[in-house]
Amino acid sequence: MPGWLRQEILDAYAGLGGGAVAVRSSATAEDLPGAAFAGQQDTYLNVQGGDNVVQAVANCWASLWTDRAMAYRRRQGINPHEVAIAVVVQKMVPAAMAGVLFTANPVTGERSEMVVDANPGLGRPWSPGG
Repeated sequence: MPGWLRQEILDAYAGLGGGAVAVRSSATAEDLPGAAFAGQQDTYLNVQGGDNVVQAVANCWASLWTDRAMAYRRRQGINPHEVAIAVVVQKMVPAAMAGVLFTANPVTGERSEMVVDANPGLGRPWSPGG
């Protein structure tokens, strides 16, 4: 990682006031009709300290190219040269519950049905990689 980029990440983290953050992906091929991509890129929760944040950002960005993510895109027929990823760093909140709201039933595809999948805490069980 270039030194200037590392410094940008450190400055942005300091601007959040330090403390625990979540480092998560936002990829161009996520949440497409018929392909949710939940858990395909890596998420890091409760990351603390500048060096750890920089490492988590690098790992999150690199997770676009894991075997798991590439195989999923291949099965979905997505051209690997047409995907990109951004990495979001945000303050952690003390979560009592976490989950996902699907605005169409993920099993049947029925768009008039919404499905909520939630559990106590940070929600790790419902999103294996993220």
